[in-house]
Amino acid sequence: MTTLDAWVNQPSVKCTQNTDRLHADGSGSVGIKHQVVNHAMVRKDLRFIIRQLEGMREEFAAHHEMTARNGQRCPPHHDRERDIDMCRLIWDRSRQDASTPSRVMEWLEKAHQSVGQGDGHSPAEGTGNWLLVDGSFVKWRTRKVPEILWILGQPGSGKSCLLETLTEHLQKTEGSLVIWCSLRQLRDPERSTPSALVASILFQVLQHNNALAGQPRIDAGLRGLIKTPTQNPHNCPFKKLWPVCLEALKIAAQSQHTFLVIDAWDECRFSSGDPQPSDFLKDLRDLSSSTSISVAISSRPDATILGLDPPPRLRVDIDQGLNSGDLHQFALREVQRSVIPSEYHSEVMEQIEAKAAGNFLWTRAFIEYLCQPCERQVFLERLHHSPPDFDTICDKMVRHHSKNLNQRQRDSRQVIYELVCGSAEPPSLEMVGRILHFGKYDYLRTVTEIAGPLVLVKDGRVTLTHLAVKEWLTKISTALSCSPDGALFVDPLKSHERLAEECLRILLELQYASKWRIGQYLHRNFARYAKLHFRLNIPLPDVEPETTSFQYAAKYWVYHLIRVPKPPRTLIDLAQNFIRGKQFAYWSEYSLDRDDNDFHVIRVAYSDLLGWVKTLPDCELAVTLKDYYSYPYEQLGQEYKESASEDRELQWLTNMSLARFFIDLGTALKAIPVLDETVTGLTNDLGNRNPLTIKARTERATLYFQQGPKKLCEAYEDFSQLTRIQKEVLGLDNPELYKTMLGLGGAEYFMNRYPEALGSIGEAGMGALRLCGPDSVQYMNTEVWISYVLVEIGRLDEALAKLSKLVQKRRKMYGDRDIYALQVQSSVGDIKRKLGQHAESLADLHDTVTFMRNMFHLDAIWSLDPTISYVIALRDFGKRKEALDLLGDIEKEAGLDPDSDERPLMHYRYCQVNHVRALLLSDGGRRDEAITLLQGILINTDRGRYNRPLLWIILDLAVLLRRRDKKGDWKQAEANFDHIVKVQTATAGQGTGSPGCDPDDEPEPDPPRLLRLAEKALVLVRTRKFQEVDELFEREEVEWFCPEDLWISFGSPAADTAWMKAP
Repeated sequence: MTTLDAWVNQPSVKCTQNTDRLHADGSGSVGIKHQVVNHAMVRKDLRFIIRQLEGMREEFAAHHEMTARNGQRCPPHHDRERDIDMCRLIWDRSRQDASTPSRVMEWLEKAHQSVGQGDGHSPAEGTGNWLLVDGSFVKWRTRKVPEILWILGQPGSGKSCLLETLTEHLQKTEGSLVIWCSLRQLRDPERSTPSALVASILFQVLQHNNALAGQPRIDAGLRGLIKTPTQNPHNCPFKKLWPVCLEALKIAAQSQHTFLVIDAWDECRFSSGDPQPSDFLKDLRDLSSSTSISVAISSRPDATILGLDPPPRLRVDIDQGLNSGDLHQFALREVQRSVIPSEYHSEVMEQIEAKAAGNFLWTRAFIEYLCQPCERQVFLERLHHSPPDFDTICDKMVRHHSKNLNQRQRDSRQVIYELVCGSAEPPSLEMVGRILHFGKYDYLRTVTEIAGPLVLVKDGRVTLTHLAVKEWLTKISTALSCSPDGALFVDPLKSHERLAEECLRILLELQYASKWRIGQYLHRNFARYAKLHFRLNIPLPDVEPETTSFQYAAKYWVYHLIRVPKPPRTLIDLAQNFIRGKQFAYWSEYSLDRDDNDFHVIRVAYSDLLGWVKTLPDCELAVTLKDYYSYPYEQLGQEYKESASEDRELQWLTNMSLARFFIDLGTALKAIPVLDETVTGLTNDLGNRNPLTIKARTERATLYFQQGPKKLCEAYEDFSQLTRIQKEVLGLDNPELYKTMLGLGGAEYFMNRYPEALGSIGEAGMGALRLCGPDSVQYMNTEVWISYVLVEIGRLDEALAKLSKLVQKRRKMYGDRDIYALQVQSSVGDIKRKLGQHAESLADLHDTVTFMRNMFHLDAIWSLDPTISYVIALRDFGKRKEALDLLGDIEKEAGLDPDSDERPLMHYRYCQVNHVRALLLSDGGRRDEAITLLQGILINTDRGRYNRPLLWIILDLAVLLRRRDKKGDWKQAEANFDHIVKVQTATAGQGTGSPGCDPDDEPEPDPPRLLRLAEKALVLVRTRKFQEVDELFEREEVEWFCPEDLWISFGSPAADTAWMKAP
């Protein structure tokens, strides 16, 4: 038995010696470490042999004792053979069992080779140092918060390099076990599975701690793994691997601090046999909180992570601000190592800083693109293009991702790409989910699963990971390269068509046709518009918050619609139904509420739609815009009228909104009957001192400016009375008072009362500035009006400075196509003309006229007035042909009927247009034709219809007649000044400025003295010598025959033929 004991114990001694030797060699290879585990297993199995042989020895001893007692002898040869056979049998079994750990390690190593390594790119020096001082990292490293540390960022943001920096730091400073696993699919997509991840973790734990294999529960688990019917650990059932790995991690954590670092969690491919990602993460979170294991994971911010409950406490979001330094260091290193000539390094770095957007993948591809051999000119062109290799990267990402999608998901992905590429701003998750009919599905999870990794969700918005992705998706080559996975090519026109349709469907929902929801906005907008709540404590009515889908649709439906050159019938029908539906009124009132009662969006929408309709190839596809805005408001007003017992104000608020639109559109004559009805109705329902009645009356008084001298006098009286009433009813802290005061100043300006106008407008401006601020429309309006007065009194430089500043402010706020800024620019151009600034004047006026003629017909003063001003400028600066061509357009389109009483403002323009035409004829040597034209206008105009432009015609006609100097010309020139001035009467200067001449009165011709005084007075007025006019009249005891002859017409503003190049 002594020999048997020695035989049994000898291998155990040798195994122990080998183990000690291997422990002393800390730099052994993986193969040597396998031997460590193998000998440990052999030592365990030999102990089993000892136990078996000891049992056999006891059995033999009992047998010998029994045979000896019976007097029998056991044949020694038989005993020895049985002993040897039994030992061989046990030894063979022990050798088979001892090979199990080695086989398991080899098997696990397959997974480790797939996911346990980095990507081969070493971080630039200094990369990621900012992470080491980040608050979340410090809490994680010191375990003040025993949670998972999440490193989140879009593809290409440097997450992997950041984790390498983190790992190196931990290895240097902690001396603990650091387990690193990377799941990046671009290296081995088929092996990026949860099982492969767990197998790699288990391999590294066993590799670094050989004693774990001897633990009974781990031993049993390893033996179970080797019986798994699969050759690849990444396909091994997760439920077999994870318990073994979890037990190994827990045991390892008892003896040393363990760091588990997982890169590219979002690229892990979970299948039906795997746990839910959230369950796996819960296990890792529990592991981190209950042991000394610290877990760090990098990932795109996908639905699994963002949907964690509770949400991650330790989170580092990599954005362009955080990784800009890392990107710069990386780019600088790569550029300096490259073959790019050093003289271009700074320019290359500038392009990277401007276009990389924090993306390392794009940066590497861009540098490699520039390193390709080419001519200098080609190189300089490449500096301003995206690298083609980035297209390849995108292509690979999509191809790998597509393998996990069915056809329906691929179709949905295509829609997402179209939405993101075509939208004017990143669409919301809610809007994408709505369009794709996700229903009750988790929008975040669905979008990231379908459209990743080229799409990310940030702050509830769906966007592309890089601008170059959009360039790739909109290339026709993309459709060809990805055809096996379904065409990815995004047609911009198709994107606009889809988005236009979706926007209109959203806007047309029945909930937005509710007259009571519209009524909430009508009340709200009136309260804000009039600012009545400042004094009367009228709160803004609450409205239901709009969805992000509605907000986008309300803002961009026109933007997408006008970019569809050949709209299908369904899209045309949707547009028509919306424009003529009550939903349009809801959109309009919502837009006014959003934009602080500025009609800019509504006006521009109308202008854009007009231009778009003209380009449609088939007249049957045209959208009817004739009753744009008016039709839905008229229908809505009728409904409110029928239910007036529930809310008496709504029908009148609807009318006022309609009138305001007419005014903004330059068709104010349509607004007057609407406001007449409104003022009467409000006075009957609410009384003449009710704020709403006052507001309606103020709006109507403003429109009276456009109705000729008699209505202008009424407007002046109304504004004077309303100013007094509002001071009593509303007080001095109400913006509405100062709007009315501005109206009073405007009336004074039109009536040539310039000192009074400066006072009224100045006070209105101070009030608007105090109550509404410098960026309010109300304050801007006062600046415009006071500039008009400054022009009339000759202070051109001051007026130009005010208006130029205002144009810049409006364009900064609303862009270059702001109609308000363009109207003011017309005045700027006219002032520059008067100052002799040739090129600047023509440029300003040309831009204004081009825009206005696209938006308005020439029969609207908003388009006609700047066009006449432009004609005057063209003539002043010697462009006679261009001026005549433009006059031809006016005469064809403007409808200037000299005999029309329905459009009193048009006779004013009729005189201006023919005045300029006559001067152009004279400039071309056709003086007789010019005289005939002007004399004919004067003869055919009744005395009661004289106006300011006609007086300047009389002056220039006198010059032409005297210059021609034919028989009777001088006498005719003097006679034309008949009934311009008259001898003062006892009531001179009294009254409010109402017309002082009777159109039916036909007095005797004036004596030569009055004719000469009339000419002299008109010359003084034309040269803005108003004080000398007063002195002349006082000295000569005369006065104007009809003061309103000199009144200025309401306009855009009206062109000024008083101040232009002489004939």
